[in-house]
Parts: sequence; C-alpha cells; structure tokens
Amino acid sequence: MRFTVFVATSVVVLLCAAPASAQNPPPEFRTAYAQREEARAKRDRATFERLTTDSFVVVDPAGVIGDKKERAERLGRAGGPGPFVTSDRMNERTAIYNGDTVVMYWQQKTPTGIQNLTEIWVKEGGQWKCAAAHVSPAK
Repeated sequence: MRFTVFVATSVVVLLCAAPASAQNPPPEFRTAYAQREEARAKRDRATFERLTTDSFVVVDPAGVIGDKKERAERLGRAGGPGPFVTSDRMNERTAIYNGDTVVMYWQQKTPTGIQNLTEIWVKEGGQWKCAAAHVSPAK
C-alpha cells in the first residue's frame, strides 16, 4: 500500500512540475512508444520486454502492483485476458525531463468508465523504455 501511495504521489509531483502545454518528445521516443503499443496489441512478448525496463512497475485499476515479468507472462499467455483496451485519449499531457525521461498522462474511456493513465519512459542504454505505469479509475 505504501508503495502504491509513493508511486501515485511521485507521478502527481512530476505532472504538477510539468509545463501547461504539451512538449514534443523526440521521434525515436514516438517510434519506441508505437512499437510497444503494437506489441501489446499483438501480444508480442519479445518486443514488449525489449521496450520495458527490468525494474518496470505497474499499478492496475484495482491497486495491484505488477512487474515486467508478471506483465510479460500475462501478455504471452494464450487464452489469457482479452486484448489490452485502447481508445481515444482525452486530456493528454506530456513532459520531458533532461532529454531522457518522458512522463505521459491521459484519460481514456473503457467499458467500466473513464480511467486515468500515466506512463514514465526513460532512455536506457540509448533505447527508450517504459519504466512505470499507473492506471486508476477517474472519480
């Protein structure tokens, strides 16, 4: 529970420090982001793992904490949960820090209601990778 509060607090602090207008991440970030999203949609575990840090942490809408291994196993499971939900983004914000960290926030509609999503990406060994994600229901 404390870890969830820490992650959520850290994300809020980062978002509050971000400028009001969206920043444009470099093209290589957008490419990596698109490749990881496609890997999630196609359940391409190898690409997902390549574009995710080893220390990756995710908090799902129920507050359950996962890591890279758990998420990759879930992604690669045949007959596992349905496809990852994607929809039009609302209220998207992007902030870039030191040219090697991107914080993204957006909302999306799902069958269960609107969700708030945050992802933190870092440049690791010259490659953009997702380091953390947080999903919560909008109140």
